[in-house]
Amino acid sequence: MGSASNPRIGQCHGLGATKQIASCIENYRAFFLDTVDLDWDAVKATARRYLPTISRNRYSTHLVDEMRGIAQGAGVDFEDILALNVRSEIALAAAPQEAVPPDGCSAFSLLAKEGARDVRWLAQNWDWKGSQLPNVVILRIQTPQGVNLTTVTEAGIVGKVGFNDCGVGVTLNALRAVGTDYEKLPIHILLRCILEAKPGPCCRGGSLPFGIGLIEPDSKARDLITHTNHWISESRPLGLKELPWLPDSGYRNERLSKLTSGLPSDASEDDLLQVLKDTENGCGAICRPVDPSLEGTAWGGTTTVFGIIMNLTKREGLVVFDRPCLTDGETVRLSA
Repeated sequence: MGSASNPRIGQCHGLGATKQIASCIENYRAFFLDTVDLDWDAVKATARRYLPTISRNRYSTHLVDEMRGIAQGAGVDFEDILALNVRSEIALAAAPQEAVPPDGCSAFSLLAKEGARDVRWLAQNWDWKGSQLPNVVILRIQTPQGVNLTTVTEAGIVGKVGFNDCGVGVTLNALRAVGTDYEKLPIHILLRCILEAKPGPCCRGGSLPFGIGLIEPDSKARDLITHTNHWISESRPLGLKELPWLPDSGYRNERLSKLTSGLPSDASEDDLLQVLKDTENGCGAICRPVDPSLEGTAWGGTTTVFGIIMNLTKREGLVVFDRPCLTDGETVRLSA
């Protein structure tokens, strides 16, 4: 998408991904009914509670117009699109505390040498319901403010994992905590806001309704950071009560640390891809297969949907659809 107004950006998104957006709505309609006993009208009613915050926040108010454009282009209701964009908050907050919603993302960032200069790498496997694989889209947007961004996201959702031409990049790992706050921006809206940002002080952290926690690098020399699905920051927002939920999260984070610490100082894209291909620990692996023991259950079907490697120094990347450890996954080169 070239430079355009946010309503026009949304219309192009909606027109170009009409079938995928319809599929997303149907998938999440069934998902919420099966997992948290909410019909689609109840989901949309919950989503509406976030709209005043999105509308009045100066970093996100324009995205309301973009979501309206998506709805217009796809021929669906605005509230359908709003619900997709707050689906994480609904899925994680509405689920019973003892439930294990589908997820399992594994992400890392490090510095490597390319000749005399440092290269900043950012990579992730995004794990979710495998039924969403056909609905993953790549958006290339030039914002009205002149920032070029690329995001790999679900159709109808304004942003997820990606980077921009200023060298800003984001990944997404879900955390669970008790409660939610309708006065804070939903995570997919926040991710898009970050992708529209120009460089400032480096921020490495996790965001929850209770605030942000900074994550310090594991190794100062490599500026290495690994993250899965539990709180690892030493700074814990006041009032945060985390809900540990994925028993393999600790293992995956330790495995990421081990594999990335062993990478050469001039680690290449292929070196990072080998980390994303790791299958140790079976259904709790970095490259996660579907757990057959959960087949047919509301929480079943979780798998690695795509892997992404971003070179933030060169403003380019690679996305591998489906599990990166498979040999027949589609690959797409990215640029911002």
